[in-house]
Amino acid sequence: MKAKKQDKRSPNVPVTDTRRRNLLILGGGAALAAGLGAVGYKAGWFSEAPAPTPTPAPTPVPARLSLGPKLTPVTLDPPNYENALRSANEMMEYYARSIDNPYCLIHAIRAFGKNFVRKDGSNAVNYLCTTHAADMQVNGKYYVYFELINEVHQNSFLKTFLEAGVSRDQKLTVQGRQYTVNNLAESAKALFRFDPNNLARFDPKYAQEHLPWGIIAFSILMTPDNCSWTNAYGEKKTRVFGTTLGHNNDTCADARYLDLITRGLLWSVDKLDDKHLKPAKNEPKAEASATVVATAQAQAQGCDCEDDAK
Repeated sequence: MKAKKQDKRSPNVPVTDTRRRNLLILGGGAALAAGLGAVGYKAGWFSEAPAPTPTPAPTPVPARLSLGPKLTPVTLDPPNYENALRSANEMMEYYARSIDNPYCLIHAIRAFGKNFVRKDGSNAVNYLCTTHAADMQVNGKYYVYFELINEVHQNSFLKTFLEAGVSRDQKLTVQGRQYTVNNLAESAKALFRFDPNNLARFDPKYAQEHLPWGIIAFSILMTPDNCSWTNAYGEKKTRVFGTTLGHNNDTCADARYLDLITRGLLWSVDKLDDKHLKPAKNEPKAEASATVVATAQAQAQGCDCEDDAK
């Protein structure tokens, strides 16, 4: 029987903080690593030759994807959930630093936070923002962003920065031009292109590969009093109407609420005119509460509707 290798680490090494668990499991591939981490360490999977590529023809691997030295197999006893998470953490940290490409680093930031450091000790957020940020001119104005070759999913870097608590004043540098995460957020909104009638208009897999990350980022950025912007491309084909009213039956039965919804929907499809806006038969007569009336009036006065794409 093969003797088990002893874990030479200090027995006082703390088990991974459970607050990391949710972020880790959310990360790409982390759930699988968490479930199999301890078993993999014990079986010495990471000392064996890598599995053959599933593609029909081998593809040259860029130098930056070199994994470096393999992890030394160890046994963590007992083989329980906590040790599986510990193994997964160590594997993610090791390979994120070994591969050291933007996609791996952003997932490490997502799992371990904004203070994650690269193998050379430099901060991963600073590295991404000063080395891999890009900008473009649209209609004479500069916008900062990250290219898809690095972030893979449009706005995934912005989403991760916001979720990890990266400062909005974090510096981004592109060929000497200085930006901040605030500029990145404003650029993301301005460069956002969305056609509800054709989700594949700007990318065949837009809905699956890009839209969710942008929606999550915008949900963090937007507030009820600041929820509109002008599209950088000057397109005037998409309108968005929204309201936070309608949380109970009394509100929804109120004639003024129904009028607000009707007008909003007609405006969003560019049909707010006498031909389409007609009184309904048997209009509801329910009286609105003072709160509903005040809220509706405040929203109507504060509405900043634009024809521009939102």
